Amino acid sequence: LSEEAGDSQLQASSLQGLARVYLQMAKVPDSLNCTQEALLLLHSLGDPRAEALAHRASVQAHLAAENVDGALGAEKAAAGIFRGIHDLTAEANCLRSMVGICMTVNRPKGALEAAEDAAALLRDLRDRAGELDVLERTICIFRTQNNFAEALRPAQRRLELWKELQNA
Repeated sequence: LSEEAGDSQLQASSLQGLARVYLQMAKVPDSLNCTQEALLLLHSLGDPRAEALAHRASVQAHLAAENVDGALGAEKAAAGIFRGIHDLTAEANCLRSMVGICMTVNRPKGALEAAEDAAALLRDLRDRAGELDVLERTICIFRTQNNFAEALRPAQRRLELWKELQNA
């Protein structure tokens, strides 16, 4: 059974490599097919970390296919898996990626939700640099909406963090 699992892991890794090559060749449908096949294989193996990483790898193929919902869904799935295995740093990275994707396609509500979750998680992890980054993105989202009053709270928190870092 373990030899079979090893073969499946090698197959999944090969599929992911092939997906990257297809993406570089602009063969997006082929890349998506390979990433989906790798995901199914990794899910069947019960390796949550590998499955989460495969979800993250599929984001680029979804974006190349202009499938923003697919990309966000892949990041959300990866974040949930990382949360389940208590890898909070990886979960925060997924959330930060979701903020960027939502900002790029002008989905401020989704960007703000992901930013709020990411900032809270980064605060708990005491990742000041990550929190500063997410707060800056939050400020940008509010500013692009001409919602300057709402931008004050994250701007004030960002200043507090900066002062903490200067005093450390």
